[in-house]
Amino acid sequence: MNSTDMKIGFWASLLQSIVGYLYVIVYIIFVITSPWLLNPWTGIADFALLYNGANAVLIIIIQVLAFLQAFFFFIIMVVISEKVTGERKTLVKIGVYCTVIFLALSSVHYYIQWTSVTSGILNGELEGLNLLAQFNMDSPVSMINMLGWMFFFGIANIILAFCFETGAKRNWLKWGFLINGIICVISFIFYTIGLKSISFLWMISLIITWYTYPMLTVLFRKEKLELR
Repeated sequence: MNSTDMKIGFWASLLQSIVGYLYVIVYIIFVITSPWLLNPWTGIADFALLYNGANAVLIIIIQVLAFLQAFFFFIIMVVISEKVTGERKTLVKIGVYCTVIFLALSSVHYYIQWTSVTSGILNGELEGLNLLAQFNMDSPVSMINMLGWMFFFGIANIILAFCFETGAKRNWLKWGFLINGIICVISFIFYTIGLKSISFLWMISLIITWYTYPMLTVLFRKEKLELR
């Protein structure tokens, strides 16, 4: 991996660290100031009444931060794939393909929120938005987002876990990505059969294992990222 790759990896992992923890802070503020978020979905008309002022701003900020997380993860995965050699080269290519699908699904989802949903609510054109709104966990668009974040992101994390050499810090990286990936895939299975409350465990897993990105940032900075 050349110095340019290291610099790109450093900035991507640094920004991923910042964006991820900023997402958690904003989300906590959102939950505290908007307790309706924890209530069951009651329809687009009720949601439209709440989509104003600070609520609307926080929703858009959260969505932008989530979109950036998918983008920075894609960059990190591509950079790491350039370093991996041997029998794991094909495996990491599969991880890159999964990441591309994850980024595409996530991007489509959030772009729909910023265009169709936001525009429809602001213009009072609510017909059909039940099928598009993110906070309706039964909407097809929300399902597309979960397919990306739970299944394809999970598979990519599992593959990434097997790319690192052994060592004290790198073992933490391996276990962080592996645990997150496994919980993502398990959450996907439960989510598919209708147990959507699993999304809480999934989010907790993301928060706990997000330490992997600050660690990656340090390793990229010191050019000590050893891969198989």
